Amino acid sequence: MKTLPFLLVYGSFFFISCFSAGVYKEGGFVSQPFILPAVSRIGNAPYRVLCKKDQIAKIPEQHTSLVAPDIYGVDPAHYLGGCRQIGSDSVFILFHMFPLTRQLDPDYALSNLVASIEGDTAISVQAWKETHIYGILGRAIVWKVSGEVIRYENRNIPEQKNEKQPVENKPKRQRQ
Repeated sequence: MKTLPFLLVYGSFFFISCFSAGVYKEGGFVSQPFILPAVSRIGNAPYRVLCKKDQIAKIPEQHTSLVAPDIYGVDPAHYLGGCRQIGSDSVFILFHMFPLTRQLDPDYALSNLVASIEGDTAISVQAWKETHIYGILGRAIVWKVSGEVIRYENRNIPEQKNEKQPVENKPKRQRQ
C-alpha cells in the first residue's frame, strides 16, 4: 500500500517529463536562420508599411493612413520599426517517424505573414526553423517567418510581361 502513492507520483513525473519543452514555454531548438531583404522586387514603387492599431503608438498621426479596419499604413520615411508580423507553418511527427500533417512549406508561412495584415509583399524578412521535442511522443517542426508587411500605394501596378519575340522562320540548312 505504501508503494502505490510513490508509484503514482513517480509515474506522473515520468509522464510529464515526456513533454519536455512543449508544455512549459513557447519556443524550441532554433536552426537554419536566414535574412532576406525583400520577398519581391519593389523598385521605385511607392509603398506604405502596414501596422496594426496597437503597434502604431509611437508614430505621429500625420504620417499614417487608415488602410483597413485597425490597420494603418505608415510612410517609410517616418517608419520607426515595431510593426513586424509573424507567419508560420508546422508539421508534427509521431514517434519521431510518422508525419501526421503535410510537409513544411516556407511559401505557405510567407503567405500567412502577408495575409495576416492584408498586404502585398514583405520586406526585411527573417526566417528560422524551430524544433519542439515532446519526448517519446514525437516532435513538431515549425517554420517561422517574420517581416514587415507593405502595401503598394497604387494597387494597379502593372506587372512585367515576358513578351517573347516572334521567331522568324528561317530555312533549314541542307545537309551535305
